[in-house]
Amino acid sequence: MKKLSSQEAYDFKSNPRSKYDWGTLLDGSNWLMIQGKDFDCSIKSFRNRCYRYARERGLGCNTHIRTIQGEEHMLIRAYNLADGNR
Repeated sequence: MKKLSSQEAYDFKSNPRSKYDWGTLLDGSNWLMIQGKDFDCSIKSFRNRCYRYARERGLGCNTHIRTIQGEEHMLIRAYNLADGNR
Protein backbone atom coordinates (compact mmCIF):
# COMPACT_ATOMS: atom_id res chain seq x y z
CA MET A 1 0.00 0.00 0.00
CA LYS A 2 1.27 3.49 -0.85
CA LYS A 3 0.03 6.84 0.38
CA LEU A 4 -0.17 9.43 -2.42
CA SER A 5 0.11 13.19 -2.20
CA SER A 6 -2.74 15.24 -3.67
CA GLN A 7 -0.63 15.91 -6.78
CA GLU A 8 0.26 12.23 -7.19
CA ALA A 9 -3.43 11.27 -6.86
CA TYR A 10 -4.37 13.93 -9.41
CA ASP A 11 -1.69 12.67 -11.82
CA PHE A 12 -2.95 9.10 -11.37
CA LYS A 13 -6.56 10.08 -12.08
CA SER A 14 -5.66 12.30 -15.03
CA ASN A 15 -6.28 11.01 -18.49
CA PRO A 16 -2.85 10.01 -19.86
CA ARG A 17 -4.19 10.53 -23.37
CA SER A 18 -5.03 14.16 -22.71
CA LYS A 19 -4.61 16.24 -25.80
CA TYR A 20 -3.28 19.22 -23.86
CA ASP A 21 -0.27 19.54 -21.56
CA TRP A 22 -2.05 21.10 -18.59
CA GLY A 23 1.12 21.07 -16.51
CA THR A 24 2.70 23.44 -19.01
CA LEU A 25 -0.42 25.53 -19.70
CA LEU A 26 -0.91 26.12 -15.97
CA ASP A 27 2.73 26.84 -15.08
CA GLY A 28 2.17 30.55 -14.42
CA SER A 29 3.37 31.75 -17.82
CA ASN A 30 1.22 33.65 -20.29
CA TRP A 31 0.02 31.26 -23.01
CA LEU A 32 -1.79 32.39 -26.15
CA MET A 33 -3.97 29.68 -27.65
CA ILE A 34 -5.80 29.91 -30.99
CA GLN A 35 -9.02 28.02 -31.59
CA GLY A 36 -8.67 25.56 -34.46
CA LYS A 37 -4.87 25.55 -34.17
CA ASP A 38 -4.12 24.93 -30.50
CA PHE A 39 -7.50 23.55 -29.40
CA ASP A 40 -10.49 22.16 -31.28
CA CYS A 41 -13.43 22.59 -28.91
CA SER A 42 -15.42 25.78 -28.43
CA ILE A 43 -13.65 28.65 -26.74
CA LYS A 44 -16.17 28.51 -23.88
CA SER A 45 -15.50 24.82 -23.32
CA PHE A 46 -11.72 25.27 -23.40
CA ARG A 47 -11.92 28.20 -20.97
CA ASN A 48 -14.00 26.08 -18.58
CA ARG A 49 -11.40 23.29 -18.80
CA CYS A 50 -8.67 25.80 -17.90
CA TYR A 51 -10.57 26.86 -14.80
CA ARG A 52 -11.39 23.28 -13.81
CA TYR A 53 -7.86 21.92 -14.19
CA ALA A 54 -6.40 24.94 -12.38
CA ARG A 55 -8.85 24.50 -9.49
CA GLU A 56 -7.98 20.79 -9.25
CA ARG A 57 -4.33 21.81 -8.84
CA GLY A 58 -5.11 24.43 -6.20
CA LEU A 59 -4.52 27.29 -8.65
CA GLY A 60 -6.50 30.21 -9.95
CA CYS A 61 -6.66 31.00 -13.64
CA ASN A 62 -7.26 34.14 -15.67
CA THR A 63 -8.34 34.00 -19.29
CA HIS A 64 -8.84 36.76 -21.82
CA ILE A 65 -10.55 36.18 -25.16
CA ARG A 66 -10.20 38.26 -28.28
CA THR A 67 -11.15 37.72 -31.91
CA ILE A 68 -8.33 38.68 -34.27
CA GLN A 69 -8.93 38.46 -38.02
CA GLY A 70 -11.82 36.08 -37.48
CA GLU A 71 -9.89 33.71 -35.19
CA GLU A 72 -10.66 33.27 -31.49
CA HIS A 73 -7.57 33.80 -29.32
CA MET A 74 -7.37 33.03 -25.61
CA LEU A 75 -4.67 34.23 -23.24
CA ILE A 76 -4.25 31.89 -20.27
CA ARG A 77 -2.34 32.52 -17.06
CA ALA A 78 -2.57 30.42 -13.92
CA TYR A 79 -1.56 31.72 -10.51
CA ASN A 80 -1.12 30.49 -6.97
CA LEU A 81 -4.21 31.38 -4.95
CA ALA A 82 -2.11 31.89 -1.83
CA ASP A 83 -0.13 34.64 -3.56
CA GLY A 84 -3.27 36.57 -4.45
CA ASN A 85 -1.36 37.35 -7.63
CA ARG A 86 -4.02 37.79 -10.25
